[in-house]
Amino acid sequence: MKPFNIAILGYNSKLSVEGLNQIIENNREQLSRVSSFRQRVMLKDNTTLEAIVRVDYNALEGKNIDQLILFDDNRWEIEWSRSRDIELIQAMAMQRSIVPEEFQILKYEDIRGEY
Repeated sequence: MKPFNIAILGYNSKLSVEGLNQIIENNREQLSRVSSFRQRVMLKDNTTLEAIVRVDYNALEGKNIDQLILFDDNRWEIEWSRSRDIELIQAMAMQRSIVPEEFQILKYEDIRGEY
């Protein structure tokens, strides 16, 4: 089976990285490699997780994303404030996703309480 490519998109680029860091902390036993800037990790099953810090043509060109995790606080403003970015990611990088459509975009809530 082909390994998954998962992207994390936060309300802003800082929250994208923070979301990935929370996932790293919650899955330490599954980690295989962590990039030096902690913006990309590989799990032992070869699943790749990457924080999306820039959403534009150049940043997305050639990317293949199977699943997008939206990372926001309990207000979930990301869904409307970054809707164009989400649409661009879907159009440019998720066309060949191996994940069923209903599971391609997931929500991960920031539980740190720093609003």
